[in-house]
Amino acid sequence: MASGLRIGHPRMGLSTALGGGQTTLVVYKKAKDFEVGNKVVVTINEGGGGLGVITAVNSDSYDVNLGKKFERIMKDKMGGSLLAVLPFFGVLFGVIGL
Repeated sequence: MASGLRIGHPRMGLSTALGGGQTTLVVYKKAKDFEVGNKVVVTINEGGGGLGVITAVNSDSYDVNLGKKFERIMKDKMGGSLLAVLPFFGVLFGVIGL
């Protein structure tokens, strides 16, 4: 999108009272630098996207809490900063395989 906003459908990661990452759509903004505590969208090595919180900043990667596990994510696999979570819309995308 022209404003830098993007919409994603994560496959895993943190959950809210309204459901897990796989049942949501997320709105995020592409960014280059992150700090500890930032909520982010990342590309997971196992494929697909995930929602997480940065727990440590390293020279070439970030340590990200994905809810049930921690992952070290390389800087080029960082999607962006989380702006909004749209619960339940991800269910529709999951049904049609997106």
